[in-house]
Amino acid sequence: MYRVVSIDRDEMTKNIQIKNLETGTVDICFDDSSLVSDENFDFMREGNEYECKIKLFGTVVSDMQENAVLCKIVNSCIIVGTKKMVEVLVGKDKYYIPEKKISNLLSSKEIIFKFTRKDLIEVNHIIHADLL
Repeated sequence: MYRVVSIDRDEMTKNIQIKNLETGTVDICFDDSSLVSDENFDFMREGNEYECKIKLFGTVVSDMQENAVLCKIVNSCIIVGTKKMVEVLVGKDKYYIPEKKISNLLSSKEIIFKFTRKDLIEVNHIIHADLL
């Protein structure tokens, strides 16, 4: 469960700061769901709590560097909408990476992933239209 700390709105997109109530981690997540569907995440409000899935957007790298995190692969066959995702843990925080990004590394227990942003892909069982 996550609590919305703040919402920074641009013309068509948002950066939503959410806090994981279990771990205390605060993430800034990109949301462009209103650009692609009327069924989007515009219902989110500061101070309210939601079930969220967050996708790491980036690439696998061979060593630790800025914005790179050690990801423990915990489930390699998650479906979000119609897309295959891999569930990973960064510390105690759960994130999702598109399976096609790491398909040749699924036998590994851990990967190093350099993310450029974090995207909201599901909120309270509403799935981002890009994954449908």
